[in-house]
Amino acid sequence: MSSINFLNMRSVLSSFSAHRRKEKEQDKGATLMEVLLVVGVIVVLAASAYKLYSMVQTNIQSSNEQNNILTVIANMKSLKFQGRYTDSNYIKTLYAQGLLPSDMIADTTGASAKNPWGGSVTITPSTDKYSFTVIEASVPQKNCMALVNALRSSSAISKINNTSTSTVSAATVCASDSNTLTFSTDS
Repeated sequence: MSSINFLNMRSVLSSFSAHRRKEKEQDKGATLMEVLLVVGVIVVLAASAYKLYSMVQTNIQSSNEQNNILTVIANMKSLKFQGRYTDSNYIKTLYAQGLLPSDMIADTTGASAKNPWGGSVTITPSTDKYSFTVIEASVPQKNCMALVNALRSSSAISKINNTSTSTVSAATVCASDSNTLTFSTDS
């Protein structure tokens, strides 16, 4: 009787061993579907990461330029009250006195400045010589909307593109891919 159990046991082990060898032969590599699935997941993750990076960059640029505009306005008002307008080119005046924001790109003479998108930044006096406008050219639509939405509540700005800050619409002002923004002050 023990020899029958031994033979049965040996047969079962042999069958199990053959089955395991067959499984190992089948598991030698990934199928094409498995590879495509992994590549698809990687592509989706990379696209999501790029979109998130792009949004973060847009927010950082808009926030920095918002601070630059408010700094320029505050420095211009300070110069006006101190009587230190020394040139008809207000960018040059700010640059010469070290009051142009450090991340606003000025040329070597300080006569002109550019925003992060390569557009010109100009400051022009009004006819009363007390108020002035800060003009930003070539502002991308997403950044334009962020700037308008953030700066329309600033007490330093009275109009954006000749519209009162209380009624200005970012969608209207920022309708194209590249926009020019004019920020006007009262004093």
